[in-house]
Amino acid sequence: YEERILLAKAYLSMDEPAKVREVLSPNTAEAKYLYGLSYFIQNNYQEAIRYFKEVASSPTFGPKALLKLGDAYYNLGDIKRALRYYQMVVENYPNSKEAMEASYDIISSQIKNPSKNLEIAIKQFIDRYKNNPLSEDLKYQLANMYIKQGKQDQAYTLLSSITGEPRYRAMLKMAMLEPDPYKKEQLLI
Repeated sequence: YEERILLAKAYLSMDEPAKVREVLSPNTAEAKYLYGLSYFIQNNYQEAIRYFKEVASSPTFGPKALLKLGDAYYNLGDIKRALRYYQMVVENYPNSKEAMEASYDIISSQIKNPSKNLEIAIKQFIDRYKNNPLSEDLKYQLANMYIKQGKQDQAYTLLSSITGEPRYRAMLKMAMLEPDPYKKEQLLI
């Protein structure tokens, strides 16, 4: 059985999801989760949802399945249902990697239409997950919100604190905000 699970995971990593269903039978929580992933990768979200729902209460695969349920509904355009599943991950598995990802997904879904609580949610995420690349991305998103609100100083301060991959984008944005041509040039070189 373990050999089939390893083979199924290998097929997923080789982007051959249909082969997962050739080597496994969906008779355990792990096999059902892998079945769900195989359908998810093929953008067959309805079938993926079916299998993820079957393992959503599993102690081992529940957090992952709930997160993927949220992702599947999001990809289908059912944002409200997606947010419900993301919230379930955060509430039921608060200290898990999946809860961090679900929190990020909840926040990201609100950035286009920000609510009053979005700034607070972003700051809480950044504070809780300080050393995570997702925090750096959210700093960038929050800085953009500040710019739209006319809070250039706050945006500049936040952008200057960004490290990692979004740093280049942050530098470009800081240059855009900088009125002094000399300082603008220094940011760009």
